[in-house]
Amino acid sequence: VHPLPVEAQLAPVRAILPGDLDGDRLPELLLAGNDFTVRPQWGRQQSGRGVLLRNRGGLDFAPMPPEQSGLWLPGDVRRVAAARTPAGPLLLAAYNDAAPVLLGPYRPAMAAR
Repeated sequence: VHPLPVEAQLAPVRAILPGDLDGDRLPELLLAGNDFTVRPQWGRQQSGRGVLLRNRGGLDFAPMPPEQSGLWLPGDVRRVAAARTPAGPLLLAAYNDAAPVLLGPYRPAMAAR
């Protein structure tokens, strides 16, 4: 068991997509979520915007800031899927009670490991 970075724990995670999203042959983790179904007196759990955890090897994951990852997935995300294309992966985020979002071809900015 390996703890994930704090950025992965700021909001409920409803969708996890493992896969090599940056072309380095190591699986990254894309996390998205939030929860709008809680009781009104508790308020929505909506601080998540999606986060890409880059694999630095040996299950050591580091969060990429949105300006590097290109991810911005606010709202009540329930599923995330990827389709491989010659131009890079296409990402699809499915929301609860909202239109899906298509990102791609997806290529996060390369950053120092």
